[in-house]
Amino acid sequence: MKIKYLFILVFSFLLSACSLFSPVKLGNESAYNVDTIPSVPVERKSSTSILVLMPEANPAYNTTQMAYTKTPHQIAYFAQNRWIETPSQMLLPLIVQTLQRTKHFHAVVFPPFNGRYDYLMNTQVLEFQQDYTRMPATFKIKVLVQLIRAVTGQVVAVRIISSSAPIVPESPYNGVLAANRATSIVLRDIAEFTLDNV
Repeated sequence: MKIKYLFILVFSFLLSACSLFSPVKLGNESAYNVDTIPSVPVERKSSTSILVLMPEANPAYNTTQMAYTKTPHQIAYFAQNRWIETPSQMLLPLIVQTLQRTKHFHAVVFPPFNGRYDYLMNTQVLEFQQDYTRMPATFKIKVLVQLIRAVTGQVVAVRIISSSAPIVPESPYNGVLAANRATSIVLRDIAEFTLDNV
């Protein structure tokens, strides 16, 4: 009798384990996340605080739909695969956590925040898509980053930071893995750019 219950318990565990790392299922759709945080250089602690605003986005990427292209100058969306949040919503906490990992800032804050801060970071998602117009296919991300001194409103530095990662073999899910790799590189570059200019 105990063996029977043990078998049922093990079988139930295996069934649940199969779905442990599966994407979130929403009806016929699968939803995926970008959540990889890179290793970054650790700097000496300062008294500087920075407010990171919600990234703006090119209208084509201001959606949870997963964008791809097979023809130059044309954007399409997968029918059964999407992001769990918009790229802007996924990127905001990743930027904040990446800057926090540098140990340099007294505080890295985001809206809503009413306290004092020294710098403001504006970002804009210019590109966030799987590109099947080349071999191998690649995931491409491009972000405009702007640092502003809070007291004066002066723009301190502006840079477009981009990265890509191959999608091998070609599939929406491998595109998600590539998105995490490429985004991790962009986050690291944003941190280094910020440290160089504050």
